[in-house]
Amino acid sequence: NSPNKAAAERRRPSLPAPRYERGRSAPGIPFQMRHNAIILPVRINGSRELDIALDTGMPQPGILLLDPDLGEELGLDYRGKSRTRGAGGGEGRIVDCGETVTISLPGIEFPEQPIRVLSTGSGMNTGDDGVMGLTVFGSCVVEIDYDRKMIKLIDPSSALVDDTWKEVPLYRGPDNLVMVEAEIKLERRPRMQFRLLVDTGSGHSLHLFPHQEKGIGPPWNAVETHIGRGLNGDIRGKMGRVERLRLGPFHLENIVTAFHGFPGLSRGSGEGRPRGILGNGILRRFNAVFDYSRMRVFLKPNGYFRTPFEFNMSGLTIDRTPERLGEVRGVIVGSAGALAGIREGDIIISLEGNDFRGYDHDRLRDLFIQEGKQLELKIRRGKKIFSTSIVLKKII
Repeated sequence: NSPNKAAAERRRPSLPAPRYERGRSAPGIPFQMRHNAIILPVRINGSRELDIALDTGMPQPGILLLDPDLGEELGLDYRGKSRTRGAGGGEGRIVDCGETVTISLPGIEFPEQPIRVLSTGSGMNTGDDGVMGLTVFGSCVVEIDYDRKMIKLIDPSSALVDDTWKEVPLYRGPDNLVMVEAEIKLERRPRMQFRLLVDTGSGHSLHLFPHQEKGIGPPWNAVETHIGRGLNGDIRGKMGRVERLRLGPFHLENIVTAFHGFPGLSRGSGEGRPRGILGNGILRRFNAVFDYSRMRVFLKPNGYFRTPFEFNMSGLTIDRTPERLGEVRGVIVGSAGALAGIREGDIIISLEGNDFRGYDHDRLRDLFIQEGKQLELKIRRGKKIFSTSIVLKKII
């Protein structure tokens, strides 16, 4: 693995050293799981706590704030503008670039970090204040305990793991992104081995970029749907299943997978290019130790490892309105939602007689995978308000 490590050292940006409160580690940083992403309590220049997603898919140092009002609240001075890329079909977003800041987490500070703020709101309505990635992963060994919802940050010179962990090599990808190698078995196709971007910011389990020459494509029963929304806009594609995936010594089966293009990443046929994304729906099935300094990750199956992969049985893709009600962004043809007459653009006011604002992403996900369950919804369509019911059924 030494050539890979040497290449990583040449291409890894130089980052200011973090300051640990005690010794060489910050051992007890709590996090929340929200929309299947890791949300950390972060302060900027001593600010109030902000909800910041920890995202291996953010390859730039510093922090990106999603709400321009936060820049004003923090009193940031801007020195110019730039453009940032993200998932979705639109152009890169314009950001305001501020002077460097100090980013603080419990037990550790990251000084002299660049900060960027979206010039207009993200439109993602996730409830998160921002995103950071390389500042943490590029400076520390990062141990993520999904069971306890705790993160430990360790100076790379002090990090040790025992033999209960299994090592998987990491590879530097385009734009300083990080990849792993995985073996994939698609329906009626031979096993294939290729690289996947590692993305703790993706709530899906697995994304694959269709490529005819490589034999990568959705199964016959995949369904067309709205997959999500990234910084650059809506993502549409197909949802299906992958028969098997092997990651190091670990095997997973019947994985719910999003099949779609990704501008700038999914084109080309070079052997080192990523062919998809390994998302947090798979990563959260392990406790993990990321060591970018030696280009490796250590994995250990956790209590969630054997939980079956399930897909939303309502057939509805739901976003949040500014009032935190449910906006239907997509309806899968023939799904429970479609059979109940729900349409794209409908607003869900209540679910099971409860105000929809009381349902977070994780509660909705757990509710919508209960096959056969009947749910009562109150819908607003224009000026009309009506009730309907859906009976959840498997789609893929």
